[in-house]
Amino acid sequence: MADLTGANLSMVDFYKTNLYTANLTDANLRYSHFYKADMQETLLASADLGESNFYDVDMREAIMHSANLVRTTFYYSNLCNADLALANLRSASLMGANIAKANLHRASCVGTNLFRATLQGTDLSEADLREAVLRLANLSHASLENANLFRANLSEACLDFAQLAGANFKKTNLWHVNLGQLILTNPAHDRDAITFDASDMN
Repeated sequence: MADLTGANLSMVDFYKTNLYTANLTDANLRYSHFYKADMQETLLASADLGESNFYDVDMREAIMHSANLVRTTFYYSNLCNADLALANLRSASLMGANIAKANLHRASCVGTNLFRATLQGTDLSEADLREAVLRLANLSHASLENANLFRANLSEACLDFAQLAGANFKKTNLWHVNLGQLILTNPAHDRDAITFDASDMN
């Protein structure tokens, strides 16, 4: 396993590079490119990946806890089971990415593009998803407990069996969303705890 802890690798081209299990904790990787790189189980905790580009990258089980991912793109990349808890994903794009069963607990996803992303079984509890684009995203079995989805776009998204207790859906676009199969752990309490704006459900 390559140990690149704290390394300055800004603006580097990692085209098809094998970074499997590499340790890039606290590394500076701003403006770098990772086209088709192998980053399975790569350690990127607290790394600075701002405005970097990941296209068709295998990042299964990668550790990006508390990483800076502002305006970073992950087009069609595989982040299944990745740890993105507390990561800053503001204005990032994960369009079409596979983020199934990943950990985004308390992640900042303000204005993040998750169009057609796969988020099945993903932990988004307490995540800040204000103005995020989740149109046509698959959120079945996801945890959105206490998440903030103010002004988010969830039109045509799949929320089957999602856990929504305490989530804020005020002014959220829920056009053509099926809310009939939600999971409420305490129905008498949770239905009151979820904040909806009925005008956005037409």
